[in-house]
Amino acid sequence: LSKQQFSDLHAEIARKDVASFVLEMPNLVRADGFDYRPGQPTLLIGDDTTRIKLWIDDGAAIQDGDVQPFLDHLEYLLPDAEARQHLLRWMAFTVQRPGQRVKHALVLSGKQGTGKSYMARVLKLIHGPSNAHEVSVEELHSPFTAWLEAKLIVLIEELMADGRLELANKLKPILTQELIRVNEKHKRVYEVRNLASFFCTTNHETPIYVEEGDRRWWFYR
Repeated sequence: LSKQQFSDLHAEIARKDVASFVLEMPNLVRADGFDYRPGQPTLLIGDDTTRIKLWIDDGAAIQDGDVQPFLDHLEYLLPDAEARQHLLRWMAFTVQRPGQRVKHALVLSGKQGTGKSYMARVLKLIHGPSNAHEVSVEELHSPFTAWLEAKLIVLIEELMADGRLELANKLKPILTQELIRVNEKHKRVYEVRNLASFFCTTNHETPIYVEEGDRRWWFYR
């Protein structure tokens, strides 16, 4: 926020210039920027920098329960035991190691009404709305990429569009690079830590162009 925006936001404080009042506080903590570090304290204090943690813990709480209905639905969606195990391990990794990411996207393909989208809803509930984001194919084609910042899970429902090769080429660095450039409208381009794992669903048999030997994608129909 600019100084004026900050003062307007806290207009209930009976002072003319709230921003200047706060900036003059001797105990004010001054940060050099932001970082996305799941499980870390609010202030990330390094040797020569102080950053503010962007991660918010609003995911599902751990509790006892019967997971058999979930496993039954997985078996219905993925009859192949090896594929089913891979999906479960992929999901478990995103929960157990949130400071890392899976460097290949999952694509679950099938006819309409089979319950593919249910898996996306489960991932969003597990990680919380602050850490999971549903992105449309239109957004993927857009030059603006603010949706990538501070996300553990990126959900793409109906991965199918014109320009499949163009889309595949755009997603290549996003799926593998540790740092990504964020282009936000009316703001300067900046780099952020990339912790996003991608989960995609589609009704189509060939939703995206993948070169032979490309290990960035796991596809099951």
